[in-house]
Amino acid sequence: MISGCEVLKEEGNKLTRKVKFGEMSMIEEVEWHDQTIVYFEMASGPRITNVVSHDENGELLLTFSFANGLPPPALDADGNPKPFEVLNKVLGGGIDSTLKTVREMVLDGRVV
Repeated sequence: MISGCEVLKEEGNKLTRKVKFGEMSMIEEVEWHDQTIVYFEMASGPRITNVVSHDENGELLLTFSFANGLPPPALDADGNPKPFEVLNKVLGGGIDSTLKTVREMVLDGRVV
């Protein structure tokens, strides 16, 4: 889950930011297209796409895609991969945080 973020450059519908995940930080390029799609591309390779849409009942949907596959599982003290439940917990926390932010943006009118 993101623990800090600093916008380094913003131009039009793109920005470069330094994102902190606990003790680890990385540079991320972000490109968005109002109320439809956001691309997050990290210098280390992962590309995440968030798509905002609506279902047939008009309910807001948010779809996450990991273009380069899911991140590898964390390793335990012996160097063995931890179960994917650990990865799901980490990704789930980030998704929960994103959903909370998108819901706030819907309520204040930034996303329709």
